[in-house]
Amino acid sequence: MYQNYNFCFPIQCLEDTRIKLVPFEMSAHAQRAYGHTSTDPLAFAHTANGPYESVDHFVSGLIQLLADDEYAFTFAIIDKSRAPSVESAEGEMVGIISFSNATPEDFAVEISFVQIFAEYRGRGIATAAARLLLQYAFRPQVEGGLGLHRVEWHASTANTASIAVAEKLGFERIGTVRYERVLVDGVAKGKVGNGKPLPPRCKPCDLCRDLVMYAAYWDSEYVAETLGLFSRERREVGKDLRSMKA
Repeated sequence: MYQNYNFCFPIQCLEDTRIKLVPFEMSAHAQRAYGHTSTDPLAFAHTANGPYESVDHFVSGLIQLLADDEYAFTFAIIDKSRAPSVESAEGEMVGIISFSNATPEDFAVEISFVQIFAEYRGRGIATAAARLLLQYAFRPQVEGGLGLHRVEWHASTANTASIAVAEKLGFERIGTVRYERVLVDGVAKGKVGNGKPLPPRCKPCDLCRDLVMYAAYWDSEYVAETLGLFSRERREVGKDLRSMKA
């Protein structure tokens, strides 16, 4: 595991047969990430942050903030099926994904800031990357994972692609927070709002976002059976707990 990072949980590279998640390194990955997101109108359409005016602005306004936050960590997504590149000898960088809002005392974390570069979308990369983080989060510590209890996923109600990934991975829908955030100057920034009338105190150039919240749990059917992380004994414990809840 990599120990020289600021994140509150241990970090390691994660991979399946096609993609690999590696720690985001500003010197190696920032220019490509900015280059792709700066020309993509959808890159920050549903987020409170962005768009960014330069690679330095991108780094200081997003990447550095995440790097300085001990409760967040960003990975570069490498597609190993592609030829070696400047960013990685193992393939081509096709996006980024992060852990955020980690709470060590509650053994919980959120998967967020998922950006798949435009030309690589629609190929299941976001789902594969999120699955790797989900598996790592729930895998017991004795098996090299974090042994967490809960992983959250938040998405704008207008972001159907993000919602589809969460539901494909078996996240349970908690509910919707209406008017969760004011997207200041959202019209000029190309943001997508909730399509509802602006409430008092908002400016005509602002938009508002509704947020749908999802969570996955260590004892859920999907985690225990589909991800196949736990022993038969632990799956039985999860079934017993679900029976008690019912």
